[in-house]
Amino acid sequence: MFEILFLGTSAAAPSAQRGLSALIVKHNQTRFLIDCGEGTLRQIERSETGFEHLTRVLLTHSHLDHILGLAGLVGGIRHTEAISGLEIFGGKYTLGRVRPLIDDVVFQGATPSIPIHYREITSGTFLETDELRLTSFPVSHRGPDCLGYLFEEKQSRLSPALAPDSASRGIKLAVVGDAGRTDSLVEIVRDTDALVIESTYLDEEVDMARRFSHLTAKDAAELAVHAGVKQLILTHISRRHRAKDVLAEARSIFPNTFVARDLDKFQIIYDVG
Repeated sequence: MFEILFLGTSAAAPSAQRGLSALIVKHNQTRFLIDCGEGTLRQIERSETGFEHLTRVLLTHSHLDHILGLAGLVGGIRHTEAISGLEIFGGKYTLGRVRPLIDDVVFQGATPSIPIHYREITSGTFLETDELRLTSFPVSHRGPDCLGYLFEEKQSRLSPALAPDSASRGIKLAVVGDAGRTDSLVEIVRDTDALVIESTYLDEEVDMARRFSHLTAKDAAELAVHAGVKQLILTHISRRHRAKDVLAEARSIFPNTFVARDLDKFQIIYDVG
């Protein structure tokens, strides 16, 4: 089982109800922070989830609304003993923007008080344990080194009495940050138990979506249909749109759709149906 905690679900700028992009994926005792928009530290405190085992950050791309919160996060945890170090994964260009933010701004060129490890990744499997495999894949958006992440359990956690003979695979979860097209994602996210992806625009603004390399709710829903996704969770919602309108557009195409709000939790389990 995976658990997803959404910390920030707004596109580009925060609103009164939504903070900037950040979410936590939990699998057993392992936790990953995906993106870290400004205000993420406060959202972690609000969620009462704490920092235990939160030692890995996965960045989707280099835009400030997805990375600027790292300064506050590192600045906050360096004075605690909550974690002994932090690994930050991302593309070369993304890490090139993050390093000075942490090394020069937070620590002002001094030796960090907690170990910070920058892990440059491209595409392919970059982390594997006895239970879990993490793969990064390229995503088309503005700028270089944009990535999505695929989480795969190595085997089903259902009891033998409940699991059909064909249900030998584990749960699959795909998380996509900002994206401007979906055709390259179909095979990557095929048959996932859940897909988390942006939905910045509605279809009435499709020209604007294409101009700024973002998706509409219709785009995301059509991807879910074509890829055989089990559950679709939309985030990165524009302040101009009501969640119910985003939801209505997506559900007209793919009924098993949800629009995430800040501090929402989702449990992703194997669907034997």
